[in-house]
Amino acid sequence: ADRIRITPSPLAELGAVLHVLAEPQHHPDTAAAVAMMAAALPAELPPDLEEFGLLWQSGRADFLFPSDPRPSLREELDDVDRLDDEPWVAAALAAHRAVSPAPRMWSPLSDPIVRQRALAAARARGPRQAAWAERVLADPAAERERVRRFLLACESAFFGTVWKRVRPALAEEADRRRFDLAREGIGALGRISHAIGVDTERGILTIDKLQDQTADGRGGGMTLIPSAYGAPHMTVV
Repeated sequence: ADRIRITPSPLAELGAVLHVLAEPQHHPDTAAAVAMMAAALPAELPPDLEEFGLLWQSGRADFLFPSDPRPSLREELDDVDRLDDEPWVAAALAAHRAVSPAPRMWSPLSDPIVRQRALAAARARGPRQAAWAERVLADPAAERERVRRFLLACESAFFGTVWKRVRPALAEEADRRRFDLAREGIGALGRISHAIGVDTERGILTIDKLQDQTADGRGGGMTLIPSAYGAPHMTVV
């Protein structure tokens, strides 16, 4: 239990909001909030929301979930900037990976077969996403900067207000879960979601998702990020 962080993340929450904006039909309970946020978008942002859709539509890029959340979106984006191009591009173009078993290596920049699979998955999402995937592979640095500018523009346009509103509740949720962990150990995690099964004797969490993968949290531990706009999803990266 002492290897588990539970902390709100502005970047993760912005990713959840962008997913809801991109897929509103999957989140009917947030229709009123989505309408307000969509109305606050400056005219130049909706095309980018669609173009960068591979990052947050059916799934979300791993780098949108910080392992060590920071107080501000800008600080978290600075951490993302420290990633090499290889993991950033791999996460950005990972739409195909909702398959089982997952490929052992996924490197669109250096593996031509993986590159073709990534482009095929992007084409299945639509022409704007396909064109963006081509640009990511041709000039990762330029597209990374465009994504960063877009996320900061979202903060200025509407998300700063959203985050200010939801953060207190998320901090309270994190405090409550940390208290439960300290009192009960990892068994308390079973109450977060029906999808989480807990074996307290062996220290194993079994999470009922479509992917078939395993991970060892004994080294770096695990980070749980509460979300106001993530429901009904529980995302694992």
